[in-house]
Amino acid sequence: SSGGSASAVEGVYVPATFTAHVYTDTTGNNTQDGTDPNLPGVTVRLLDGSGNPVTSGGVAITGTTDGNGNVSFTGLPPGTYQVAVVTPSGDTVTEHTNVSTPIVLGPGGSASAVEGVYVPATFTAHVYTDNNANSTQNGGDPNLPGVTVELLSGSGDPVLVGGVPVTGTTDSSGNVSFTGLPPGTYQIAVVTPTGDTVTQHTNVSTPVVLTSGGSATAIEGLYAPASFTTHVYTDNNADSTQNTGDTNLPGATVKLLDGSGNPVVVGGVPVVGTTDANGNITFTGLTPGSYQVAVVTPSGETITQLTNVGTPIVLASGGSATAIEGVVVQLVNRPSGILMFGAVAEARQLYVEARNADGGSVPSWLIFDPATKSFSGQPPTPLKTPLEIIVVVRDNKGNQTFIDVSVFGSAAADTGVERGLPPDIGDDTSTLLEQLNSQALRDAIRNAVDQFARRTAEHRPLLAPWADPSGFARMAETSMLPPAFDPPTQILEGRSAFTSQLHRASRMGQLAQARAMLDMMASIAGRVG
Repeated sequence: SSGGSASAVEGVYVPATFTAHVYTDTTGNNTQDGTDPNLPGVTVRLLDGSGNPVTSGGVAITGTTDGNGNVSFTGLPPGTYQVAVVTPSGDTVTEHTNVSTPIVLGPGGSASAVEGVYVPATFTAHVYTDNNANSTQNGGDPNLPGVTVELLSGSGDPVLVGGVPVTGTTDSSGNVSFTGLPPGTYQIAVVTPTGDTVTQHTNVSTPVVLTSGGSATAIEGLYAPASFTTHVYTDNNADSTQNTGDTNLPGATVKLLDGSGNPVVVGGVPVVGTTDANGNITFTGLTPGSYQVAVVTPSGETITQLTNVGTPIVLASGGSATAIEGVVVQLVNRPSGILMFGAVAEARQLYVEARNADGGSVPSWLIFDPATKSFSGQPPTPLKTPLEIIVVVRDNKGNQTFIDVSVFGSAAADTGVERGLPPDIGDDTSTLLEQLNSQALRDAIRNAVDQFARRTAEHRPLLAPWADPSGFARMAETSMLPPAFDPPTQILEGRSAFTSQLHRASRMGQLAQARAMLDMMASIAGRVG
């Protein structure tokens, strides 16, 4: 109106913008590198400077990241704002720029918040027993629990949490998993049980790069070496079982073969062993597989028990097997003094040993080998007393006989002269051993054993070492016997005739011989009626 005035005022602002960006930090280095992908679908909330939700029409303003990992809040009045990223469950935040941080936005202003996240990685180790050592877990290969596994960095250093190395133990499924790992390079090391051998070795002690949400598996297959033991014994009673009195057999050669019967070769050399003092040989450190053992049965011996010998046996991891061979010794074949007469239906054992004429032990310096029928040792010079030896032959049925061997020392020089021996025979130890080891004496002992075996097998009376005394006489006539070997008088059957011979001979050794022969006569008489 007249003299009036008016003013109009318009205040304006350019709306502000707040953008949030979310990406996957695949390397966990707090920076979006060229290979780190944007992360869509993440919820972001707009807050005021005090952290309260900004609302429109009473509804809190939120947004979701697009394919580029972005969400923008536009048309904002100038003011103080924050953005809060709803980090996906389980993810770990690495970069956190302007997130949940108050930002003052003037007219037309803009701000950006960036969050880098990753999904923790996992490294699983699996350990199993490779029963057939084929470097693959087959149906029969069990998982192996209780094995320690270590988590290492890509450089092979222990990964530490709170200053303590990260380790784990395989469960009943043979697994242990290291979870919640930041992206990076890792190794695992399996603490292989002592003595075990590794077959499969996949990603074990091998650097593996794990990205966000990545996983890797390492596998170790292993086996405990197997063993195969062979036991060899002398089956003294030929009953195919090692009983009391059946001795272990040392020195027997045993060969290790594969399941097809071919020699197992190590370093180009077949694997062979020899039984020890207990009759055992064990092949250890064997790879699981099929094996056989072959016993080189000593010459002349007959097998009674044959358990797992020459039989393919499948040995799994840590497995063991035992093969047993029992043998009996054929007639006059074993230096142990145990002999076997194998020509009869019922196995009979013969024992040959040397004793003093009175039945006691021979002097400690004198050794008799029944296999060769020979004596050895170093006798004292001169002998102080006459040396009278009887070679005893007996079987396991109670029968026995003797062969009388006499050698005289200087203390018995007169007796030696009376019996036609040289006066100085006792002073010459080499002559003494020559007498004991003469071929004629050995033949005589061998003949006695043969005759004894046949006679006892046929249940025929046996009154002397030789069933045919006339044959012995012919040997004496041809000078095949040494002077020191005293041939028995021709034996007559019957107790009284035998006793009269004994009195006429008047020899110390005959007393023991008489007792044994009379016992044998009674035994035979009882069996044959």
